[in-house]
Amino acid sequence: MRQVDEAGLGAPLAFEVSDSGRAAASFANGVQIFAEDGSVAPVALAGRALAFGFFPNSQNFAITTGASVISVNAGTASVLYQETPAARQHVREPAGIAVSSDGRWIASAMSDGAIVAIDTSSGAASTFDCECVPAGVFAMSGSVFRLTNPSIRGGVKLLDASSGNVYDVPRAAGGGE
Repeated sequence: MRQVDEAGLGAPLAFEVSDSGRAAASFANGVQIFAEDGSVAPVALAGRALAFGFFPNSQNFAITTGASVISVNAGTASVLYQETPAARQHVREPAGIAVSSDGRWIASAMSDGAIVAIDTSSGAASTFDCECVPAGVFAMSGSVFRLTNPSIRGGVKLLDASSGNVYDVPRAAGGGE
């Protein structure tokens, strides 16, 4: 493992590591990519990156700022979704972002339950409300993402990005924590 001199960067606001060992982090002064060889490169980005999700078997990643979803490919940022100012009722805090195991879907959740699902093959974005408080976004299989953690009072909320449906999966009867 290489050590990186983070002098001047401060504490990260968000941090993610890829399956290949590349890391990306957001700091008050911007986003930095930490390569496997220890080199550090900035990413030009408008706004603060508050959650990251790497594409599988790739050094590319997705970012959410709360108002937008951005793809970073070879260090170059491209906006995939931008919330319109008219649609934004308040500043949204991201709960998380994840990329499906095949890289086709990106799902981003806000702490107020707003969800954005993006089909990376077509660029189409869908927005909806999960009627929940997401614990994050966790890729499961295909286009399915878990939004909440199981609880003693209820089950989990799952998002099927391909259909745009959010499912409430109840806790099994007699199931434990």
